[in-house]
Amino acid sequence: MSPVRALPLALLALFTSQAAQAGAFIFAEDYPDAVTHPQIYSGTGGERADLTVCLDRSVNSSLTGQAEPAVIKAIDTWNRGRSLGADNYALNSATDIASGFDFESVLLHELGHCQGLNHVNHASESGFNDPQANGTKSGVGADGVFNQGAGSDGIHGSRDDLRGDDVNLHWYLRGQNNPGLFNAIADSTTMARELGFLPSGHRFAANADRSVMAALGFANAEAVMQQGTPAREAKRHLHHDDLMTIRFARSGLNRVQGNSDDYRYRLRYVGRLSNPSNADCNVRIRIDTSTGFAVCGVRHAS
Repeated sequence: MSPVRALPLALLALFTSQAAQAGAFIFAEDYPDAVTHPQIYSGTGGERADLTVCLDRSVNSSLTGQAEPAVIKAIDTWNRGRSLGADNYALNSATDIASGFDFESVLLHELGHCQGLNHVNHASESGFNDPQANGTKSGVGADGVFNQGAGSDGIHGSRDDLRGDDVNLHWYLRGQNNPGLFNAIADSTTMARELGFLPSGHRFAANADRSVMAALGFANAEAVMQQGTPAREAKRHLHHDDLMTIRFARSGLNRVQGNSDDYRYRLRYVGRLSNPSNADCNVRIRIDTSTGFAVCGVRHAS
């Protein structure tokens, strides 16, 4: 097992500002139509400044050197902008992870949050446990509770879920509702949050949970932004759902691809810094071994 895999990471905290306008996006629980952008974008399109990433060596300095190779690899994965519809994860003996959780896989997920992406599933913040927690990311309706039913296929998060008046927060391909598909255009003309664009017979937006993907014919496939990581899982490649959602955001404020407000940027690693400010580094990675939770802390910047 390499030193990076063995890193006793308990908390991975990445901090950046997010500019919310008005997968799923951060702040959508409060503003269902919100599309969240990183702080390097404020409406002006084109090639934007790099979103800088660093390791904060003022916290557990001895571990930052071990973490650095995985940080660089995860940044490269996001920058490549390539995704898979199937075979983007492996488990147990099919990986190089002898025990515990994979730092690089956790980091890849958290970097998605720090660019504005939310979980694709209910996740732990809903109060659900598995398998209900795998239902598609939503807000509660007028009844004030989640109505999470698996439907006739028995799979939570699929197209036949019984959801009552829950508010869908997951953007899906219009007329397809299949997160295993990739489309050349990712904007409001091809993707929707409202359920009126579902194919006939579909009840709710499907998310890229592994059980849903398997039922759709995509083996070993799951969105990086799905919460719920088992030990000895390697998920170091983006899924189509991850890339489609972030490309949707990059279509700009008008949410139409091919216009002047479309934007591009790269993540750039700037090294190991001591207690950096936002001017030094937009995304600060801190390793805290006192807890078993990983989080990206963000704030709304209007």
